[in-house]
Amino acid sequence: MDRNNSGPHLVADIGNSRIKFALFDQREMIEYRAFSFEETKSMNQWIGDIGASLVICITVANSKEWLREHLSVEVEILLLDRFNPLPFESRYRSPETLGVDRIAAIVAALKKYNQHTHLLVITAGTCITYNWILDGVFFGGSISPGLHMRLQSMHDYTRKLPLAEPSFQTELIPSTTLEALGTGAFKGIVFEIEGYMAAFQLQWNKPVRCIITGGDATVLAQAMENTIFADAYLILEGINEIYLRRN
Repeated sequence: MDRNNSGPHLVADIGNSRIKFALFDQREMIEYRAFSFEETKSMNQWIGDIGASLVICITVANSKEWLREHLSVEVEILLLDRFNPLPFESRYRSPETLGVDRIAAIVAALKKYNQHTHLLVITAGTCITYNWILDGVFFGGSISPGLHMRLQSMHDYTRKLPLAEPSFQTELIPSTTLEALGTGAFKGIVFEIEGYMAAFQLQWNKPVRCIITGGDATVLAQAMENTIFADAYLILEGINEIYLRRN
């Protein structure tokens, strides 16, 4: 395949529970599919049906090795793993440690939401990352445990607390232990996001646009009404943008 003549190609984002694919023609997303790790037969059938010959991924969770092991269709796998320098202006003091999923989200946000002077880009997966972009420059941001990690940790590091499911109830005061765990984990993240946004407003007194992506993005955005915007495809679009710029 001639990469300089970038025809339709697949972009893969491999998480801890699902693998997400997007079929792109240049910057246009044609189709999106997600599969669990147990659905490799369906995954291979779909990739074979669309006739993709190139899959682009980033170095998250041994993604290239996983694809090589589980893809039975004939495709080329291209790994994007070298970011020196970073593909955007940055003030981050340890760029070599910046996760490639964060890099992809930042690249896509800078392209899609550049009309906003200040951006907070949140990736909500196993961990939650907060990525501050001020006047087009990435400055950094915090990392905290994700929703399911919080629930699992409370179960693993105590003697009696059960493993709870997330609770999306609107009541502020839960009345059972399971509800307390589920609500505490979920609302803790909501209050965390709201706290960061309020602190930014207090310190800089400037509006900030908040974009959230990742597995828990939709429920978090719904809980916060109109204060943040969920963008489910941000990392996939960022991977695609990095690939197109290199080719």
